Amino acid sequence: MGVELLAHGIPVIYLDPSERAPFYSSLRTVFDKIKVTSLDEFKARVEYYLGGGQQLLSTEERNALCLESHDTSLNIAKVIRQHL
Repeated sequence: MGVELLAHGIPVIYLDPSERAPFYSSLRTVFDKIKVTSLDEFKARVEYYLGGGQQLLSTEERNALCLESHDTSLNIAKVIRQHL
């Protein structure tokens, strides 16, 4: 869910206090920018966003996360048809 929100420019804070997130290496740079590992970091990030702070991901990074919804719908329909 968070990845989809990020793709649409909505701020996301990923809580990873033990730094054991099992994400794919291709998304590691994205999650490194949005993760917090302590309550102090979480507080600072919330205050940043509430104070009008900008999205931490570049437009290119957000676009790379976004899927074309029409293609996604077609792919979902294809999978459903295959399993009927």
